[in-house]
Amino acid sequence: MISAAANADTSASIFWSGTSAACPTVAAALGLLMERRQQLYPNLTAADALRGSTLKALAIDGVDDVEPPGPSYDGGHGLMNARTSVDRLDQDQITGRGSLVKEFSLTVGQSASWIANSVPGATLQTYTLVRSDPQGPAPALATITAPDPRNVMLVNNINIQVEHLETGTIFHPWTLNPDLTNRTAAARSGAAVRAVDQRNNVERITIATPLAGRYRITVTHAGSPAGAPATPPAPSAQVVSLVMSGTVPELPKITGLVKSAPATEWLLHFTSDPGAVYTIETSTDLQTWTNSGTVVSAAMPAGTPNSVVVTAAASPKRFWRLRRRQ
Repeated sequence: MISAAANADTSASIFWSGTSAACPTVAAALGLLMERRQQLYPNLTAADALRGSTLKALAIDGVDDVEPPGPSYDGGHGLMNARTSVDRLDQDQITGRGSLVKEFSLTVGQSASWIANSVPGATLQTYTLVRSDPQGPAPALATITAPDPRNVMLVNNINIQVEHLETGTIFHPWTLNPDLTNRTAAARSGAAVRAVDQRNNVERITIATPLAGRYRITVTHAGSPAGAPATPPAPSAQVVSLVMSGTVPELPKITGLVKSAPATEWLLHFTSDPGAVYTIETSTDLQTWTNSGTVVSAAMPAGTPNSVVVTAAASPKRFWRLRRRQ
């Protein structure tokens, strides 16, 4: 530690670049994200901590994209903006936990699909999907010695697409030319294009100047990626993290309520966007509402609702509602 001399200028600055500067900067920013989430939800336990893939999605979704839209080989997804990433957490808390910062699981072949409405006046929509893919085939990886290998490394192939329902326009993630044949500098400097991505465990969709209306978000577990090794680890259930901005999911819908044999139990069915956290409330007069528990919506097969057992005192009439939890 250096102490300044009496009456000396105690301010100083230093220019530091490269990965040696980027790594601690990003690590500190992620620490700020964890601190902010603890401030927003002081009663959460360690079991509720964000997954590493979610922190990564928050970091990428908040970047300043200073180059042409999409990632590049020299600049990645952009420059990290910790303030914007923190804003993603704040907006998720305002909308309801799990509405815009999501964690949910998909089985092989399963899709999760839900509707979101464009935020009025939004100048950008973002959808950043990240997951921690299982370890690839160890024998195959051990034989890779060439630089810049061409091998497909993913075990699970998770895809995301966004459709503007009023126009039918479909948006795929930004992808880069893998340049697996020529590996030329020209190809490597080419702009990103939209396409189905089977090579990366980060998929990002951005929509500049989005149209008003409804958007369908679909996340699919497509099994093994094309070009995977002949004997890879079998694809398996995968937890995914998704951070969104510029849209708000539609409200959940209670689709069924079945009274169980005990007079105080009901089986409540509802449809929802996956990963959303809800408070279940009940009332006998539509004026006074009582908290009856919390539920996190799962990604369900098409046509299958979420189900939860709820309890309340017996009453000739009873009403139920779901509220996005703040």
